[in-house]
Amino acid sequence: MNVFDKIYEHSSSFGVLYVQDGAGNLILASGRKCSEPDYKMIPGTNRIAKAAFWNCVAMASIDMSATKLTSIDAGTFGTCRNLTKIELP
Repeated sequence: MNVFDKIYEHSSSFGVLYVQDGAGNLILASGRKCSEPDYKMIPGTNRIAKAAFWNCVAMASIDMSATKLTSIDAGTFGTCRNLTKIELP
């Protein structure tokens, strides 16, 4: 599965939006509400934008272990009150 198929799958299945910048970096964008309680990020993701998971109250865990994160912007998990587990790379 190519990265564009993964972006579409995550947008339609989980409610989150990824974008690729001009340098090819994969970014989890803000402005969406994740509908998955145990969310696994797309492998190779480089950045999580500001407030990307704002108000994702259903999310209990997030797996970032296959990412290549270089930054997580402020307010990423602002109101994720049920988040109890984060797996980092």
